[in-house]
Amino acid sequence: MNLYKNMSSNNKVSIKNKLKEKIREKQRNELHTKKDPLFDNQMFQEMKNSLSPEEQKKYEQYGKYMYEDMDQVTENGDMKAAIDTVSQIKLMLESGMHPSFLEKEEKEFLKNYLGEKWYESFGYLENDLNRMNM
Repeated sequence: MNLYKNMSSNNKVSIKNKLKEKIREKQRNELHTKKDPLFDNQMFQEMKNSLSPEEQKKYEQYGKYMYEDMDQVTENGDMKAAIDTVSQIKLMLESGMHPSFLEKEEKEFLKNYLGEKWYESFGYLENDLNRMNM
């Protein structure tokens, strides 16, 4: 029995928001408690101190840009990996792949992100999901 499938949309949003907050909290905790052997050593500190303040600021900006881009949750609460998955599936369908070749999980992704009748936006009918009409 798929509990997530049987939940109301409000409960799904609530679970998604809780998961999003737990991920962000874990990232914040790891950032403040985890020591990185590459950067937390004397040789690195000496190298960093040998840079001019302008160069140090430039590298800090690069690091900030790279770190912020690693965030796995978008501003509206969706997981980036899920959005990437949906985008890849959409691209396959737009390129001519028949929806009957999609895995069950791929169809569920599309259903969750594009709606119950996602297949209509690609020009297919519900019976096209299980077999190819020849």
